[in-house]
Amino acid sequence: MVYARRMAWLSVLMLVLVGFGDGFGIRQTEVLLEGYLDAAPKKVHPIRTVVVQIGDGPERKFAVTKILVTDGSMLGLDVLDQLQPIKPQFRITGDDALMARISGAHRDRLKITGVINLNDHYFLVSRVEYGKPPATPTPAPS
Repeated sequence: MVYARRMAWLSVLMLVLVGFGDGFGIRQTEVLLEGYLDAAPKKVHPIRTVVVQIGDGPERKFAVTKILVTDGSMLGLDVLDQLQPIKPQFRITGDDALMARISGAHRDRLKITGVINLNDHYFLVSRVEYGKPPATPTPAPS
């Protein structure tokens, strides 16, 4: 009887200390998403092309060249795999100025940092940076 009580208390203590798995269904992960809106340059080979919706705008393609999970134990490809079945994979939302920067990136490489909710696919953007497009190789002098 004493052993059963100890095990019950230990189980309750473990739940409190470790948590409840996925946080009662809330699965948020901070990620860095890098790639090109609409189409990648010819010399760039994306990991995957996903469908995004920026604010209330139309669905657009996003060529993912890099995805990093900055907190948690998931890999970037795991995030893409979990979001794959439902379109759009990323419902990008956030500050209007950040949304305008994302929408206005025509041929620029985008680096978007934010928190993705894996349940409803909302990606709350906290930072947007432009990267330089890949350099074209220069021919060697002969």
